[in-house]
Amino acid sequence: MRKAFSLNKGERLLVALLVCFGLLQIAGYWFAGAMVNGDGPLAIPQPDAALYLQSAVRVATGHPFSFSEGAAVSTGSTTVLHPFLFSIPVLLGVKGFALVSVFFWMNAALYLLFLFGWCAVIWRHVGDFRVRFFACVLLVLFPQPAYVAMAMSDIGLWLGFSGLFAAALAYDRRCLYGSLLVMAPWIRPEGMVLVIAFVMVMAGVAMFARPKFRRSDAMIAALGVASLSGVFALNYALVGFCQFSSVLHKGHFVNAPFSVALSCSVNDLLSIARAFFFGQTVSMPRNYYMIPVVGGLMFWIGAFVHDWRGEGRWRKYVLPLAMAGGVWTVATSGWQNTNADRYLAWIMPMIVILMAEGFAFVAGRLRSCTAGMILLAFPLLFAAGTSVAFWSLYNSAEDYKVTDAEPTADNLKSLHKLIKKVTGDIENFSYNTAISAFMIAVGELQQQKCTSRAILSPLAVLIAPFAPHIAEELWHQLGNTTTVCDAEWPKFEEKYLVESTIKYPVQIGGKMRFTIDLPADMTPADVQATVLAHPDAQKWINGATPKKVIVVPKKIVNVVL
Repeated sequence: MRKAFSLNKGERLLVALLVCFGLLQIAGYWFAGAMVNGDGPLAIPQPDAALYLQSAVRVATGHPFSFSEGAAVSTGSTTVLHPFLFSIPVLLGVKGFALVSVFFWMNAALYLLFLFGWCAVIWRHVGDFRVRFFACVLLVLFPQPAYVAMAMSDIGLWLGFSGLFAAALAYDRRCLYGSLLVMAPWIRPEGMVLVIAFVMVMAGVAMFARPKFRRSDAMIAALGVASLSGVFALNYALVGFCQFSSVLHKGHFVNAPFSVALSCSVNDLLSIARAFFFGQTVSMPRNYYMIPVVGGLMFWIGAFVHDWRGEGRWRKYVLPLAMAGGVWTVATSGWQNTNADRYLAWIMPMIVILMAEGFAFVAGRLRSCTAGMILLAFPLLFAAGTSVAFWSLYNSAEDYKVTDAEPTADNLKSLHKLIKKVTGDIENFSYNTAISAFMIAVGELQQQKCTSRAILSPLAVLIAPFAPHIAEELWHQLGNTTTVCDAEWPKFEEKYLVESTIKYPVQIGGKMRFTIDLPADMTPADVQATVLAHPDAQKWINGATPKKVIVVPKKIVNVVL
């Protein structure tokens, strides 16, 4: 018999506190988004959100798997279930910018589900009430999952799903986690990784712990594999490829030779590991949500003192294995640090739980009670403070200010690269890759802090065939009185794409050591000679004779020692 899930007075107080903290996070993002337009509608947090809004509207009007009227079928959103679920408000009659508010609160509900799911996991696997309390509060205050969920992409759905799956697995609710595992591949590609991890753990149980093997779990694993195969089959039936359209031509192994792709993937993996597991952050906004150095130390202490044994311990291994697979997938894709590492947000609870156990373990062994309290207060204050910083990053009014400033060379390069790609893709009916090009261009323009009307106006025209309603609204916000449909299509000019210099990353001994800017027309032999003569190269080579120097023109230089 399984024990009923009941709470005493102290635990009920903790639940109430967690609800308040979670709602405070949500309220912070609502306020930040509302401040952008003043008395106007809630702002759209980031470009992907507009595309997911459009996808939901298309599903509600009977046109799934296409982004706009007349567009070819595409699986470019890397999700099947999300647009169907989020089309429900449209079917109920919600229209216009009211949809943005409804989508926000749907993602807020998914974020709360994520929190409750993982807090239930803490309840199940952490015995001491004080450690439970500390871990739950730290998880709720941690800013990254809230930021990612409130960005209103399909990651919000995956966060809520993964939290519920973790709770069902922790409490051995086979019907629930079985149903969720079958749904997983249809929500996000991470769901495919989750199915593979579950199958691998089940195979390990069958081989090394036969008495604990259950036929029902074997059946769940088989259904998960069948569901995963179904996603591949649907993609193939729709577009002729088993993979999602938007990721078909992305990733290190698609765009570079195997040895170079492997090296880049390992470098990305090490960068993620340093940040997430050792607290050594080197880029923004990771500095906002990863506790520097001491956080990594406490994570490993927590992993060491955590009780990995007990009844049903094999279930504890499913999520860590799936998360490891998720980290490797992000490393090979080249998407690390995208939108505050949104593709890795679902692994944060595991890191936070072990980190909290580490802090609690060390604090409990300090002689001074005051010192222990200060140690425990540090991560809580850090998380609370960085949550405020994330609210200020979310859709700040400065990001959306439009000026008549002259565009920079980088602005023009990003725009004309997009014009060339989108124009060609429309002519070739390759709408899915055009959407991907928009995401890349908008990301570049955001990094460049572009506010030039000369850049943003053509951008609104380019997006019109794919998201006409949003494009029309943006067109009028840019000060135009006519419809965007009457605007002249932007013309591509090759001169803005001519590269005068190339930034070469230089790898020595399998690690990226430095970068060097070289003329674009330099021959591979000259590139090799210039790199080997560079002082940084001399320092790392240290008098040795390189076995081989691989120059990938306009890409990378790899010195093999």
